[in-house]
Amino acid sequence: MSIFKVIQVFDGIQSYIIQSTDEALGADANDFLRYLATCGRSIYTLKSYARGIAGFLDWLHQHRISLAAVNQHHIDDYIGEFARAAKR
Repeated sequence: MSIFKVIQVFDGIQSYIIQSTDEALGADANDFLRYLATCGRSIYTLKSYARGIAGFLDWLHQHRISLAAVNQHHIDDYIGEFARAAKR
């Protein structure tokens, strides 16, 4: 079960944020999503990024990998698992 949930918000700008029981990861992700919103990205782009980020953070959580420890090997593993799951 995912600890990350994407929700739509309106805080002066319509956007999406990630709710999480891990407040530190959620805060970093939401700072990035707010930045994209202030740059004028479309709501569909924001939703897509929020879902993608939530999925990656959930994968990190399941594999007990901290965001600070992420390297290219982790990213390659995530992309591989994501691609295999999409083919099912």
